[in-house]
Amino acid sequence: MPVKIRKKDKQRSDLRLLTLLLVLILLVATACQSQEEAVSEGSIEVLLSVDCSNAVAAGVPGADTYEPDGAVLTEAKILVAEESSVLDTLQASDLIVNTSTAVLGVYVKSIQGISEGKGGWIFSINGE
Repeated sequence: MPVKIRKKDKQRSDLRLLTLLLVLILLVATACQSQEEAVSEGSIEVLLSVDCSNAVAAGVPGADTYEPDGAVLTEAKILVAEESSVLDTLQASDLIVNTSTAVLGVYVKSIQGISEGKGGWIFSINGE
């Protein structure tokens, strides 16, 4: 015997489906807005590149993994607080950074298992 769906039951089902759809739309819109606010409220996006070409050329142990160009990381987008340091940015990346405390502050001993060698790590900001 076929089941008869009453008009009221169909309307209730449609209303529930419509309500669920509206809730999902609101949740997605709220999530998108929250992510945009997090980026704009005191955060900046930084492009981080790590190059060990000098270490490759000098034969520093572990650097041969990145032969021939020495590119450990190339223009990775990292989200950090506005007042972040280069070290903060390195630590916010997925790189393995080994540091020690020195007289003048924190000293980067290795990045991705590549030690500083004879010259240490050098950084630049905006090409300077």
